[in-house]
Amino acid sequence: MNKIYRLIWSKQHGCLVAVAENTRSHSGGSSGRSQLVGALLISSAITMIAFDAQAADCNFSGGDTITGTCELPTSPGLTVSGSQAIIVTGAAAQTTSSFVSGSLRNSGVISGTTDGIRNTVGTLGGFISSGGTISGAENAINLTNMTRFISNTGTISSSGGVGIRVTSGILAGGIVNDGLISGVTEAIRIDRARFEDFSTFSVISNFGTITATGGDAFRSGNSLAGAATSIVGSINNYGLISGNRALVFDGGTSQVGSIRNSISGDSISGFLIGEIAGTNTGIHIGSTSVSSTISGSIQNQGLIRGGNTGIYIQNGDLTSLRNYGGTITGSLANSTAVWISQGQIVDGISNSGTIGGTASGSTAIKIGDGTNAGTVGGAFYIPGITNSGTIGLGTVGIDIRSGSELTDSLVNSGTISADVTAIQVLGTLANNLISGDAIVNSGTISGLSDSAIRVGSGSLAGTISGSISNTGLISGNSAIVIEQNGTLAGQLTNDGTIAGSASSYGLLNSGSMTGGIQNNGLIYGGPSGRSGTAIGVLGSDALSPARISSGITNVGTISGESGIFVNEYGTIAGGISNSGYILAQTLGLSGGGSAISVLGLVSGSGGRASIINTATIDGGTTGSGIAIGTSYAGTLSGSIQNSGTIEGGISGIQVFNGTIIGGITNSASGVISGSQANSSAILIAGGYGTATGGLSGGIRNLGTIGGATSGARGLVIGDGTFSNTVSGGLTNSGTIGRGSLGIDIQNLSSLTGGLANAGTIAGSTTAVNVLGVLANNGTGNAITNSGLITSSAGSAINVGGTVAGTISGSIQNSGQITGATNGIQVASNGVINGQISNAGTITGGNALNLLNTTNSFVINNSGVLDGNVLLGINTLNLNDVGSVINGSISGGTASQINLTGAFTNSNAVNSIEVGSLNIQSGATLNLVNPITLIGTSPLLNNAGTLVLAAGATQTLTGNYSQASGAVLTTGLASASSYGKLVVDGNASLSSGSEINVNVIG
Repeated sequence: MNKIYRLIWSKQHGCLVAVAENTRSHSGGSSGRSQLVGALLISSAITMIAFDAQAADCNFSGGDTITGTCELPTSPGLTVSGSQAIIVTGAAAQTTSSFVSGSLRNSGVISGTTDGIRNTVGTLGGFISSGGTISGAENAINLTNMTRFISNTGTISSSGGVGIRVTSGILAGGIVNDGLISGVTEAIRIDRARFEDFSTFSVISNFGTITATGGDAFRSGNSLAGAATSIVGSINNYGLISGNRALVFDGGTSQVGSIRNSISGDSISGFLIGEIAGTNTGIHIGSTSVSSTISGSIQNQGLIRGGNTGIYIQNGDLTSLRNYGGTITGSLANSTAVWISQGQIVDGISNSGTIGGTASGSTAIKIGDGTNAGTVGGAFYIPGITNSGTIGLGTVGIDIRSGSELTDSLVNSGTISADVTAIQVLGTLANNLISGDAIVNSGTISGLSDSAIRVGSGSLAGTISGSISNTGLISGNSAIVIEQNGTLAGQLTNDGTIAGSASSYGLLNSGSMTGGIQNNGLIYGGPSGRSGTAIGVLGSDALSPARISSGITNVGTISGESGIFVNEYGTIAGGISNSGYILAQTLGLSGGGSAISVLGLVSGSGGRASIINTATIDGGTTGSGIAIGTSYAGTLSGSIQNSGTIEGGISGIQVFNGTIIGGITNSASGVISGSQANSSAILIAGGYGTATGGLSGGIRNLGTIGGATSGARGLVIGDGTFSNTVSGGLTNSGTIGRGSLGIDIQNLSSLTGGLANAGTIAGSTTAVNVLGVLANNGTGNAITNSGLITSSAGSAINVGGTVAGTISGSIQNSGQITGATNGIQVASNGVINGQISNAGTITGGNALNLLNTTNSFVINNSGVLDGNVLLGINTLNLNDVGSVINGSISGGTASQINLTGAFTNSNAVNSIEVGSLNIQSGATLNLVNPITLIGTSPLLNNAGTLVLAAGATQTLTGNYSQASGAVLTTGLASASSYGKLVVDGNASLSSGSEINVNVIG
């Protein structure tokens, strides 16, 4: 039914007031019960929703003055039209009794000195459609009770306060704006109220502009504990929302619904790109002491920006952040695009657009603030951060502060870049429980002046709990840095490129990596892999060591000025296994390190070798393939096993003040060499005026050890200044040498456990040079040769020389020992504490050149001595029928020959000049050339058979003794042709000895 209203002028409110006929005035005493509810509903004829025919009564024209009473229906309400519909200069147009009205429509101007429209008791059952202007000095629209909907295509503004204020009431139908909503402190303020839309589930749809000139464009809730504000529905922006802070969900706000900043062509304004812009903050969630919850996502296709922060979660929860091709940025210096200070993003951040800005000191995504904890999480199949766009562009890309965490992994197929650090972890970056990966990169992660990924900083500990998997590019001044207090609790797997951009590191670990490194791609320390260090394990001190557990496995390329460098406080547990390339290269003309340099510890796991190589380890022109120790002692607690190539300009393997505990095994396909002049394949030496180098476990070679360049050496033990030891012996069935020296044992150094050769040991100068000690294991042979020991210009085996050398044990040869000058040479200060046993061939200008002045020894020959024998003070035993000497035999007064088999000195130069000669029982000497005995008691003692050829006269300078049972046989061809023995000393034939004449013809 209809009610009768009068329009009267209210002095209290300074405006026209619609008053029911039965309403008593405020001056009417206690019976006056008027309530300020409802609203003045003002509408234009052009509206978005069709309404019933307008009321016949209470129709006005623009500019009319209303002095009487008219009938106002309950619905559709009061309609006033005209270019100047109603201009109110008082407080507002308002109702004074409770009722449910129809729609309020305006196409003109509504203004008030306080509120333009106020609803404090009534219910606005339709919507407000403003094609004109609604304004108020304090509030353009002030709602403290139920209002269904607000639709604006004109202007709703406040000159000093709030555009639309909802306090302790309900705005049940949302706001649609295709015009301007503006205020000074706020454009829209929802405080301790309900803001909901259960039909479209959209509480704000903005195609126009919502702006605050001095405050927040949209603000809900407040910082008072217990003051709750409920929002049910999404906020959809296709236009501009701007203010000091654009969207603020202050303390106590609970929103069920998303925030969408989108692109639309549906507006009457045409194609729009949404922008949420704050001079301070774009979107702000929570307050210092009171949290807020957004049970929905922020979805962005447009621009979200703030001077200091694009999106700021100060204290609260957000379900997710999805940036679909849009931009989220902070525009001022030291700004942050997305900052989760205290609270969390529950289901992660997904970006296919741009998050970040180029301002100095800016950060793209910051989690936590170092005091309060922030969290970005995911789920089983939802990573914490997924990026296919761009994150960064400023100083830091992603910054996880102390006490905060990013869970369920970071997955990047786009670009994460920064001027300084792309990803900084001072809190925790945790893995996805299904994959175990914490960082998965198939795109680009780049930090220009610092690092792509940095874990920990100074005293701040950081942890990546899970693996890093890379198939893209990770680059930086140092690409990945694990600081002293940092931990990578997982494996680094690289199928892409990890690159240091300057002379720094591809990977620098000063903390802990528990899962090791699996490289199938490229890791390098500087441009083109020719500067910096590819992988560095650098501990700070003994109390802060660096460690890689589970070792390094490489099937790709590791390259830098040093490939892998472990300092004195560093450890690689689990060893290094290479089936790719580990290289040391340099951009300059000098410098360069080693492919693998160990000043600390590299250990095998479960008996595993410390270093296994099946491909290439190359130290370049100025370094070593593998260097153990320098000024600090390095240790390999396991062996080196090689079936590939280990090469370096200085040496293939260098132990300099270091230790290899498990020995070296070089298989048939293996090559260990020095590539430059005067280099060494294996160098075991002290240096830097300090400690010694050593290897235990021996060396076993089936391949090649040595280089072919001028002055190149195979195995060098010692530098002549410090004591160095190789224990466990050397076994060779391949090739050692090819350059100047095969094996060189220097002064003060030793090879213990003996040398067993079934292959080739070669050196142009010397094949085996002993200036230190070559020893057996206490008994047996020091050198056993069944192969070839050869020198093209010098001695095959040399003992002593510029300094004393010692072979502690015997030399046993069943192969070939060949030297251009000497087969075996023992210098005057050389010592053999054993014997020389030859069943093979010893060849040289001098097969034996024995110049030792002390420690005489015995040579047992049952093979061929092809060359002269300089016996010195030693004893030569000529054994067996096959004993051959192709050369003369000479010795000192103490020298001696013992003949136990059949021997013929038939060579034209095969003279014998020794101290004494003994023909043992059963032995035969066919004397073709003269014998000179020069001993103090020179004696040819015949206890066997001495044969003189027919027609030959042999002169014995010395004495002759023939034992009982011995035989002197002379050939007889004729009365004038028979064998003669001329003795210029004494001749003594014992009783029972024989002289036989062998008649020829």
